Amino acid sequence: MEIGTWSAGYEIQDRSFKTRNTVAEHPVRKHVTRNSEALAAASPYDPEKIEIAAQEGTPFVVRLKKRPVLVKDVVNMWRIDEEWWRKPISRLYFSLELENGARITVFRDLVAGAWYRQNWA
Repeated sequence: MEIGTWSAGYEIQDRSFKTRNTVAEHPVRKHVTRNSEALAAASPYDPEKIEIAAQEGTPFVVRLKKRPVLVKDVVNMWRIDEEWWRKPISRLYFSLELENGARITVFRDLVAGAWYRQNWA
């Protein structure tokens, strides 16, 4: 015996819920999923690939906005090795002071060999 119908496409029968729509067709869930994927892709904390010239593993020139900038000083350096049992993460970080006075944090992905700028926001 049908007691009532919920507007989101769920029927209430005998005090139990039965779905008429699949989860993928649910308009609210579609909206939330799309927005959360967009937010995850556009996170300001995501590292961005960067061009760096290094000597013996230490950066000495960084390309910012298509212009090379000399590294004035390496302020700090540290290494992170995590999740070796899943997908390995091995990074060598550098906190750099540039000749234009800017301070940035970059890292070399030791697994892939690429350089990235870490955005701390």
